[in-house]
Amino acid sequence: MEAISLAHQANAWRAEPGGRPRARIGIRLPHNAVSNQFTLLLRGLADHHEKIEAFAITKLREFEENRAWYEQALDGQRLIHYSDLEHDLLSCLDAVILPESNHDIYGEFPEDVIKIGLPHGVDIPLRNTVIGYGGGYCFDYILGIRQETRPDRTRFEGLFPRALRNHALDSICEIPFGFPKLDEFIREVTAQEQRQPRAIVYHLSSLALENPGSLKLIEPTLKRLLDNFPAHRIVFRPIMSDRDHAIVVACRELGSSYGNFHFSDADSYIPDYAAATAMVCHRAYRLHLFGLATGRPTFLCHPEGEPAVSDDPTVVVCPESRLIDELRAYVDRTPSVVPVSERMDHCRKAGIHNPGASIAYLASAIDDILRGKARPDWRRHRLDPEVHPDPALKTHLAVQLASARPANMAFLALAAKQPENPEALLFIADSYARADFMPSYYYPMALHHFRTLADRKDLSSFLKNRMARWWEYRGRHILDDMLQASKSSGIALPGEILSLQKDWSHTNHPDDGEARDETAFIKFETLVDLRTPKLVHHAGPLVLYGARNLARDFLTHRHAGNRNILAIADPDPRMQGQNLAGHAIQAPDTLPENDVPILICSYDYLPDAFRDIRQSLGPDRTMYAICKDRMIADLLPLLDTLQLPFND
Repeated sequence: MEAISLAHQANAWRAEPGGRPRARIGIRLPHNAVSNQFTLLLRGLADHHEKIEAFAITKLREFEENRAWYEQALDGQRLIHYSDLEHDLLSCLDAVILPESNHDIYGEFPEDVIKIGLPHGVDIPLRNTVIGYGGGYCFDYILGIRQETRPDRTRFEGLFPRALRNHALDSICEIPFGFPKLDEFIREVTAQEQRQPRAIVYHLSSLALENPGSLKLIEPTLKRLLDNFPAHRIVFRPIMSDRDHAIVVACRELGSSYGNFHFSDADSYIPDYAAATAMVCHRAYRLHLFGLATGRPTFLCHPEGEPAVSDDPTVVVCPESRLIDELRAYVDRTPSVVPVSERMDHCRKAGIHNPGASIAYLASAIDDILRGKARPDWRRHRLDPEVHPDPALKTHLAVQLASARPANMAFLALAAKQPENPEALLFIADSYARADFMPSYYYPMALHHFRTLADRKDLSSFLKNRMARWWEYRGRHILDDMLQASKSSGIALPGEILSLQKDWSHTNHPDDGEARDETAFIKFETLVDLRTPKLVHHAGPLVLYGARNLARDFLTHRHAGNRNILAIADPDPRMQGQNLAGHAIQAPDTLPENDVPILICSYDYLPDAFRDIRQSLGPDRTMYAICKDRMIADLLPLLDTLQLPFND
């Protein structure tokens, strides 16, 4: 591997005669579980060196912390690393290919560098890439993996204000690309057609995402596979970040006494999976590369009494008591190798773009990408609202706060574009702390951002007050959870997180006369005025927008106010016409243009609903959201302290 600084490379580029003979394409190579997708992309683009100069690029700090890994992963390739002082030199790139991320908004890359996003798996919908992973704040193009039904080209319009975006273009363009990892997998399966012994893969998702009931099955399931299929190589594969987990350690110890056990720890699982007859897992995927590349089944094993479902025709769903019998019945039929033509056809029927040829397609399209063009079959999604301009940035942030969305990338965009606002770090910390569905992954990020904020100087007394309240209400509890998990797993916590135990363990709320207990905060009595943005206790007439669980809960908890509900609307045609609290649920476009406030009864789709109502009924219509908890009420006043652009 050749590793050089960006400054050194920039000097070399300047010395080249004749300008830019080739397109300079950086591939942002992360040190994580999806890195092998990017090394495949790098090696594939090397075959098109006559028009593309492709290289890996990463932060200097990340390179120094993982030098040995980068040297192994990039054998024979070039890596450019950049420090915080070299961000302006990133403009030497024509484009950069970036992994979707829930912890990085790539704010260091200049706006004029084309940013191309790559989803991390075949089962990731475009909405997740754009909204969940924040691609709407930074990606100009997204390398689409599979076709989506009923695409709506205006669905992202008005959700990403210009003040927080880092685009070279004014839209997001989805390119029908494919998936290099799938292409490589298909080729490797063909290459290993005659390999013996055949394998059975035991594939684990992140243990933080697995069903808690399934965690108890892992070790006994591994033992049953090893005992019942001695002629098969049992490939045991946890994700990289779980390799030191107590369950994985116990499984490795169990497997060490079996000759047919193989612990798969290579960066890519493809060589270990290509000769597999079947795969066993506990988590239901929308679509998995194994079935696409091999044409062979996955056995989805679930705990007794906790049935699982899958729409994938290659998946066999069975309870733990039936796994071995179902698997043996299949294995005993001595499955033949599925011809590559059938596997390719299966990929196309699943909607995969360009199976076997994704990188070649990208290389052919690079000139159009660098010119900001879109071919007829590329879907361009407009970001700027067509009817009304972006709302004030403070209003956008109020909507994001009120949505209580876990791992909300809007706040990382705020920190990147408006670094003079330390309040963004507290918004980020609270957002990650809400991701309790994957605490081992998100809680450390929450406390990292809180630690970063606590280390800053010259914080206002009001911000310090809200930090203390956040710590009491949320921070100390997630630290306790992490300490307990560390004790159970034997994995030490980072020093910056342990320092919070010392520095903040005795911090109490400042005595500002406000009630602290949750009983003083009644969820369905406290609303957020999304335009001001202020907390209100509204008792007058309302129109409800959204007719699902949150609306029903609101009506249940506000019996006395039900007579003030003038109408209920829902954008889902399946809900329209149904009766709720004596009202026929209407289509939103039938709502009258009057001054009755609209209460949006949704958290997940609050930003979409706010956008839709604003576009159809105008920017002056009063809109409320239900304040989800005390912490949202505490953070909301910080919006008034932000230093925002003058014309916002």
